[in-house]
Amino acid sequence: MSKRDSKQAEGVYARAAALAPGEWHPVLQLGRSFYAQARYSEAASTWETARAKSPDNALVLRNLGAAYHMLERTDDAAAAFQRALEIEPSATVYSNLGTLRFFQGRYSDAAAAFEKAVELNPSVFLYWANLGDAYRRLPGSTEKARTAYSRAINLVEDRLKTSPTSPDLQTQLALYLAKSDNKTRALQELRRWESFETKSPASHFRVLLIHEIGGDREAALSALSAALTAGYAIKEIRDEPELARLRNDPRYHRIVATFDK
Repeated sequence: MSKRDSKQAEGVYARAAALAPGEWHPVLQLGRSFYAQARYSEAASTWETARAKSPDNALVLRNLGAAYHMLERTDDAAAAFQRALEIEPSATVYSNLGTLRFFQGRYSDAAAAFEKAVELNPSVFLYWANLGDAYRRLPGSTEKARTAYSRAINLVEDRLKTSPTSPDLQTQLALYLAKSDNKTRALQELRRWESFETKSPASHFRVLLIHEIGGDREAALSALSAALTAGYAIKEIRDEPELARLRNDPRYHRIVATFDK
């Protein structure tokens, strides 16, 4: 959704909320318009209002947890996700909780949440990839990680059959191959992405990860600049565990400083 569309939606939902002050749904939608504009404080406040109108609403709690996460209110986010799961177990919320724990460095807790996500919905490649990421950081879980990435790779390959020029699917495939230590094929898949006319900000970020994981620091720095130029969020780059070593390179800080204004 473009900024213009988000602003128009904001006006529509604000009027709907005013016309139906007892209803939670238009308030939920208003919060989504704020979230789409990266106005996370306003989204959280709006969804807190929605929760007051519908306290045990798993959908509201899921959205509220996402806003808290973006505001780095980690404990509040975890509490919202946990409460949502008590009300209605969901693969999406388990995945959200796992992501939260992963970025806290609580990899065992993250793996447990991602295991529930794939149990509830084994057809989503992102859940398997997330599980692989968590296992990859747990001692003695290398084979479990490979198995999870293998499931993710197979599912992405199926998706690419119907969307062969998707920059996101192509770089997701290459990234999971890189994390599986299949550098040669990862770079082969990356060359296909390079031929695409359209390249999303997220795909540029994954290229950065692929090169850093593969040990090509020069290519990683070039991809870092490309990702930031494309508009990828600096916060996500700063929080990414795979880039811990890159963040020790003075050149990383020089590149980021030109965009962090």
